[in-house]
Amino acid sequence: MLLRTSTKQYEIYYDESNNIRKLYLEGEQYNIDKDPNQESSPIFVLAGVAFDSNSIELDFEQLKKDLQIPKNKEKGKQDRELKFSHMAKIRAKYTPIEAFKYALGSKHFKTLFNRLLSNKIFIHYEMINTVYWSFLDIIDDLVICTKDHRDIVLHAKYKDALYRLIKLDKENFLNLMSEFDFPYIEKGNSLDFLKAFHSLIQKNLMFILKTEGHGIYAQMLMMLSTLTIRCINMFSDDFEFELVFDTEKGVLINDLSNFYINRVQMFPNSKHVMDNEELIENKFKEYKNCDNNFTSLDITFVDSKLSENYLTQISDVVAGFIRLYFNFLEYASIDEVSVFTSNLNNLQKDNLELFKKLLARSIEESEILLHRVIVPIDEHKAFTLLKI
Repeated sequence: MLLRTSTKQYEIYYDESNNIRKLYLEGEQYNIDKDPNQESSPIFVLAGVAFDSNSIELDFEQLKKDLQIPKNKEKGKQDRELKFSHMAKIRAKYTPIEAFKYALGSKHFKTLFNRLLSNKIFIHYEMINTVYWSFLDIIDDLVICTKDHRDIVLHAKYKDALYRLIKLDKENFLNLMSEFDFPYIEKGNSLDFLKAFHSLIQKNLMFILKTEGHGIYAQMLMMLSTLTIRCINMFSDDFEFELVFDTEKGVLINDLSNFYINRVQMFPNSKHVMDNEELIENKFKEYKNCDNNFTSLDITFVDSKLSENYLTQISDVVAGFIRLYFNFLEYASIDEVSVFTSNLNNLQKDNLELFKKLLARSIEESEILLHRVIVPIDEHKAFTLLKI
């Protein structure tokens, strides 16, 4: 897929939220399942603030006063680093709906959002639903194999259906992927894989029909079942379905460096400032050795704990909020999203409106400031919530 780029010059500051490092299969689980921090969703966010020539520099000391961030009293100590926990203390027991609602109720976020808006500062993000991204190729290859225009039209709905299957029956789905060494399925195993995949779809479809009837999830699985059985019936020597990637068997994401690399390449004329991340910095150095275009990019890694790097601290806060937002979309049903705003107090509604304005300003400036790999139905939820 061709990478979209912007020739405009920005100063872009980054931090991350939920860097899982690696994602791989362990039978019926992912390697990260034992980490309590990964219970809410599989979403990774690289985000922060961006400046153009019209933006106004922030008075960070005044902002910290307004946010009531206490200074270090010990002589020689750096001032306290601005962290997401200063803005809102999200408890582990909160659901993603509760966490997003709680963050919206923070006076600190109202202060920050107003300051970004008044200083004409953009927000940006690269958001990846890592589970969704890891299995997209199943649908992409099936649609390529049928060579049917109808399947191209239904492409996004098939992806929705696959993600719904993963959510409905994660253990059996992952067992199937592990059994067939996904993402390394050669053509010799692909027919058996498709048959087993179809059986899993049918099993879950029967369960949904019995428990929920012919609702939206049943319709999703029916569509995916039809696509899969058509591919099984078409299978022949000319059928090209296989999933073979330059990675170890069972490894879904070896590291997240490609997402960072793609992101900076989208803004080749901009200045990029990132929080220290040794693995990513080393990957960037490797990339510069084999790509002359990458060598010319202006990329700096800094220690965000130092007070002069306060814009990476603010980016950490922005990244944390963006992750809560996408966690909410991933977790909530369409009905829950539809009624969400009706249950907000005035402060929460104000913050949601300010957030909408920040997103709208960034979209108006450049759509690729906000870049995501998201389940299609979650895009619909976002439109329902924000209507921008």
